[in-house]
Amino acid sequence: LNFVAVAVGVFGVAEILRNLENEHERSVMIRRVSGLMPTREDFRRMAAPIVRGTIIGSALGILPGGGAILAAFASYT
Repeated sequence: LNFVAVAVGVFGVAEILRNLENEHERSVMIRRVSGLMPTREDFRRMAAPIVRGTIIGSALGILPGGGAILAAFASYT
């Protein structure tokens, strides 16, 4: 077995047992999740960077020898 996997497992089990020893009550927060889907305004703000990244990435990605690395770097900066 890999030492790192064994070490993580031992410390993980120890932490679980330590948490089970404590008898104080734990509080649980219940909250509705909202606002995950992008709005029309979000899509409007995303349009220009998406087009710019697509054009730069496509132009640099065509180049032979390192084109893919340069394209990914340039389109995300």
